[in-house]
Amino acid sequence: MSDMTSIHVDRELAAQAHASGERDHRSVDDQISHWARIGRALESASLPALSEIRAVLDGEGSYDDLPETTQAVVRGAWDERMDQHLRELDLVAEFTEAGRGWSEVDAEGRLVRRLPGVDEP
Repeated sequence: MSDMTSIHVDRELAAQAHASGERDHRSVDDQISHWARIGRALESASLPALSEIRAVLDGEGSYDDLPETTQAVVRGAWDERMDQHLRELDLVAEFTEAGRGWSEVDAEGRLVRRLPGVDEP
């Protein structure tokens, strides 16, 4: 987030955010922000059923069966999950640890092949 402000939350909410955030690899701050965005979306979307949203996010419900406004809430949650996973992704470290080479494109658009232990960036 580019523009942050501090808020105070009670310990119980912080503990719940920690427990829930671990499942989706979010920090306490990220989890509380996630909940706030979902709450904002729910209010503006005429309060879609939370159980339906959770079922889809947990892979147990059908996205296509949701009303359009509820689909928007699910898409927002999926976007957040993808952003979080991309922030945590380090393929160079994974490939190097596995002893695998990889190819990438440099700043000039040329193909560069990397060999682990030889020419890591």
